[in-house]
Amino acid sequence: MASVNDFLAEAYHYAREAGLSHHVARLAVAQAALETGYGASVKGNNYHGIKAGRSWKGPVQKFKTWEDVGGKRVNIVDRFRKYSSPVES
Repeated sequence: MASVNDFLAEAYHYAREAGLSHHVARLAVAQAALETGYGASVKGNNYHGIKAGRSWKGPVQKFKTWEDVGGKRVNIVDRFRKYSSPVES
């Protein structure tokens, strides 16, 4: 895994390449850091942990995750979006 600073710089670069303004890119990087553990777990270029709902027509991947149901942690397997690049994410 790259250093935290390397991850933040790389994620910021991808966000700017995707057309986000400086301030919005910083927010996207913060979310990506939270969702991936600062790049420790980036699956299918999904930097933001976006699930693949019924309307999603692109590629998907299934992973173990958890949801809070009635204040309790429930382990599940769910579908997440899969992207061809970090910029697409």
